[in-house]
Amino acid sequence: MKKLSRLLFLTMFVSFSAASGAPSQEGPAVVGQKPGTGFWMRVNLGISPLAKMTSAEDDKISGAGGVFVLSIGAFLNDRFTLYGEMIGDSIIGPELTSGGFTYSGDEDMSATVAGIGIGAGYYLVPRSVFAGVSVSMAQMSMEHKTLGFEGNTNLGIGVGFQLGKDFRISRKVLLGIAGHTFLATMKDKGNGPQWNTSAFGITAALTYAPRGWTAQ
Repeated sequence: MKKLSRLLFLTMFVSFSAASGAPSQEGPAVVGQKPGTGFWMRVNLGISPLAKMTSAEDDKISGAGGVFVLSIGAFLNDRFTLYGEMIGDSIIGPELTSGGFTYSGDEDMSATVAGIGIGAGYYLVPRSVFAGVSVSMAQMSMEHKTLGFEGNTNLGIGVGFQLGKDFRISRKVLLGIAGHTFLATMKDKGNGPQWNTSAFGITAALTYAPRGWTAQ
């Protein structure tokens, strides 16, 4: 986990360094500010009605759950952003299928896929539509609080996508809605099978940029 934290830190450092030398190319600026440069942060929170985890041995975990995405980085210019990203998709009370039998879990059981990595985003003109893609180190875990059970896989690779519509509510803040997809693959520990996971959801998105946005 320390290596993943270092990756996130390095990504943010590189993006800040790049942004400091990237002049704004388009759009009138707010007086006293340089638009499209500097710190950028986006938070997505929502639901994932279609989440599934399937093993190479035909075991399946499925259900609806929650989505959380935190992206922190900087503008490279007034349209592109580079960022470090943390993603979490969690199913509460999942349905388990194994060996032809199906079991509906209770609320004390959860299955989660989480990732940490790097991403890049692009604002379509006019600046109201955001598209982002990320690549991350991902891990799947399961927990049952009542039984005291907790297990997780080895690290794998994940790819996240989001596409959303933003609305400017102030010079520094955008609020919007976004579709979210996270696909990942990882191997279970020991001689366990390969797991493939997918989550599709919809989120509310809050974006913050202290230096403000280029006037639309």
